[in-house]
Amino acid sequence: MNPNGNIENLKPFKKGESGNPKGYPKGVPNRATLLKKLIKDSGKFKHPITKAETIETCEVQINLVLIQKALSGNLQAIKEIFDTLYGKVPDRQKIEYPSGVTINLKHGK
Repeated sequence: MNPNGNIENLKPFKKGESGNPKGYPKGVPNRATLLKKLIKDSGKFKHPITKAETIETCEVQINLVLIQKALSGNLQAIKEIFDTLYGKVPDRQKIEYPSGVTINLKHGK
């Protein structure tokens, strides 16, 4: 219920009625769908490590640039690669001692 006590705007939509009638028309692909299609496209590209001219998909090009950034010391690129390869480090860790004491740790704090 809203602060004014009016419940009119809290009623569910009628069957077949959209909550956003002027939203995207049916069949319009979302951004993820478009990116998945575009990332498969190939093009000429200067390999960032070997410096050779090559033809690769956008996906390969992006990964090579990420590797190049990691090799140059970019910590965010290194973290992204390691998270992808080995999984993300959990934010919280729970330590249980035999005495029954439990300590919750949060990384970075």
